[in-house]
Amino acid sequence: MPANVELLDQLLAESDADSMDWNDGSGHGVASEFLSKFGDADWAELEARYQDRSSKWRECLATALCPQYGEAAEQLLLALADDTTGEVAFYALSNIAFYCGVNASSKGAFLDPRVQILSFIEAARRSPGLPAAIERVTRHCSAHFNRRFQLLAQVIRP
Repeated sequence: MPANVELLDQLLAESDADSMDWNDGSGHGVASEFLSKFGDADWAELEARYQDRSSKWRECLATALCPQYGEAAEQLLLALADDTTGEVAFYALSNIAFYCGVNASSKGAFLDPRVQILSFIEAARRSPGLPAAIERVTRHCSAHFNRRFQLLAQVIRP
């Protein structure tokens, strides 16, 4: 396994996306740093192995991926939205929604063109399983999150 993938694998195996250490501590930032240095071989290795990892591992991966890392990261993030574990799909869809311009404040979800990545919106629109994933995850969420996912569904609708 390439060194970058090995380091990321170890970090994600020891992490929990629900923990303060992950979100407010160093976990997410370190994972993002590793991912930003990935080359083609690293992405191929990650793509080949991620499904064999635990749901907690995949949850952390879903929160750390971003379209700025390239097409492989985009495709992996979109694939995680269709994960059979609801929490993994939830984290992936939350991240997808943000990069498609769905933001939130104390007043609720809203469309924010400042965070939209137009090329990623186009990739999301081409992802055939994304509307069904949104519908599946929305059935299990509170109204607070449903609004975010409804906005995401509107954004990706052609």
